[in-house]
Amino acid sequence: MAHPKVHFVLAGLLAAGVVGCTTYDDGRPSSATDPQPASQSRTAGVQSQSQMIEGQVIRNEGDAYIIKEPSGQQTRILLDKNTVRENIAVGDYVVVRYDSAGTYASTVMRRSGNMPALSAASTPRPQTVEGVVQRQEGNEYVVKDISGKEMRLRVDNMTQRDGNITAGDRVMAIVSALPSDASRATTVYSIQNPYVFQGEVVGIDGNWYVVRDSMGKEVRVRTDNMTRRDGTVTAGDRVVMFTNTMPSDFPYATTVYRYPSSNIIQGEVVRIDGNCYAVRDSSGRDICLYSNSSTVWNDRVVIGDRVIAYIDPTASVHVDSIAKR
Repeated sequence: MAHPKVHFVLAGLLAAGVVGCTTYDDGRPSSATDPQPASQSRTAGVQSQSQMIEGQVIRNEGDAYIIKEPSGQQTRILLDKNTVRENIAVGDYVVVRYDSAGTYASTVMRRSGNMPALSAASTPRPQTVEGVVQRQEGNEYVVKDISGKEMRLRVDNMTQRDGNITAGDRVMAIVSALPSDASRATTVYSIQNPYVFQGEVVGIDGNWYVVRDSMGKEVRVRTDNMTRRDGTVTAGDRVVMFTNTMPSDFPYATTVYRYPSSNIIQGEVVRIDGNCYAVRDSSGRDICLYSNSSTVWNDRVVIGDRVIAYIDPTASVHVDSIAKR
C-alpha cells in the first residue's frame, strides 16, 4: 500500500531536478536569478494582446536587452529585425510592447520624464571640471579649464545650477565623463552599408570627387558647401565618405574624412558590454565605442559585424551640477 506514495515522492523529486537543471541553448546552466525572457517570466499561457513591460535597461546583449522592472525582477527582452526601437542606452527607462503572442518585442521606446540613474557597471565616471566660461551657445557652455583646454558642457533641466552663469564666470562643474578607454561614437555604419564610400581620390572637378575603391571601381560623388570636410582634400588622399540615403543618379556626400584619422574607427565588433561596443581594428587593438542616446545608428549592429564609426572630438559632456566659484 505504501508503493504509490513512494512513486509520488520520487516523481516530485525528479520533476524538481529537471527544473533545477534547465540549460540554455549554449549549454550554460540557468538559475532562478537569471533574467528570463518576457514570454517565460509571465504567467503561463498566451500573452495578451499588446502586453506592456517597463523598466530600466541594465544590459545590452545585442539581440536582447536585460531590463529591471519596478518590482526588481530582471527580464530579457528579445529583439529581431521587426522590432521598432529608439537608440536605447544602458540606464534608459523604457516601455516594451508585444503584439499578441509574439516572443520578440514589437516596440522598445524610452519613457520620457522617468530616467533612473545608470547602473554603476556601465555609467560614465563623473569628474570635476573647473575653469572660466568663454561663451554660451544655446544649452552649452564653452569652458576653458585650468590647463587651458576648452570643453563643451551641456546643461538641461536635470542640471543643478547655481544662479545665472555668464561668460567670464569661474565655475566648477560635475560632469558625466567617458570611461578612460572609451570614445563617444556619434555615427556608426556597417562596412557593407552602400552609403559608405572608401577609396582614393583620383580626381576633383568643382563639386565632384572621383573616388576609386579597393576593387578599382571609380565612383563620382557630388559635394556642395553643406558637405562637412576634414580639412582640405586633394587628389591622392584616401578618404571615407558618408553619403545621404536619398535615391539619386549620383551619391551626395554629407561628410568627407581623410583616412586614416583618429576620428574614424573601423573594425570588427568583438564584444558588447552595456553601451560599450568593443571594436577590434586592423592592428588588433580593442577600442570601446561608447554609445548614448545621441549616437546615430545607421545599421543594426551585433557581435561579429564589421563597422565604421565617426568619433566627434568636440562632443559635449552632460553637466550634473554647475556653480560659480
